[in-house]
Amino acid sequence: MNQYSYAHLSDVELFTNYQSCKDNAAFGELYRRYYNKVFSYVFTILKDREEAYDLTEETFLTIAEKAQSL
Repeated sequence: MNQYSYAHLSDVELFTNYQSCKDNAAFGELYRRYYNKVFSYVFTILKDREEAYDLTEETFLTIAEKAQSL
């Protein structure tokens, strides 16, 4: 499947695809959907753009690494 075929899937379907078979394209779609929202939230708290970028990336990496146990 290419990335464009993921747009119609729900967040739950995407995360389940990632959990069950490490479908990186599914996780990429979740990243695309939520990166700006997570970044904006973190930035409003930290008020530091570089720190917000770092923490946002760290958040997604942590979710990816712990997906099997969530």
